Amino acid sequence: MSTNLWPDFKLAPDTKSPKSIVEGLSEGLDEKTNGLVRFESNRSIKNQKVQVTFSFYAPRLGYGFPFLKITFPIDKFYPVTIDAEQMETTVAQDENELVHAIANLYKAPSTIAIVERLMSLANNL
Repeated sequence: MSTNLWPDFKLAPDTKSPKSIVEGLSEGLDEKTNGLVRFESNRSIKNQKVQVTFSFYAPRLGYGFPFLKITFPIDKFYPVTIDAEQMETTVAQDENELVHAIANLYKAPSTIAIVERLMSLANNL
């Protein structure tokens, strides 16, 4: 007789966390900056909420600039609170809203200025 009384569990194949969505949207930064800046993440879980901090990391400098933080419930992924450097806090209710908010954030003049400053420093030190 088996002592494992647990039922079989199934993971929905199309389940994507907000973290994995933002990471997917961020994959091209290393290529666009010729390796001078890349996107890195660090996550923590506290009080049933997942918090992921994303940084612009310049390998030549050994420096990471904290840029973006998303927070979402551990049990259902949405809503996602989006806090970014020099931008207003936004809330995304679903994946489409999250993608739209991140796309706007990446195109913002303040974001472009931060990346360009890091590129310049990394290229000249």
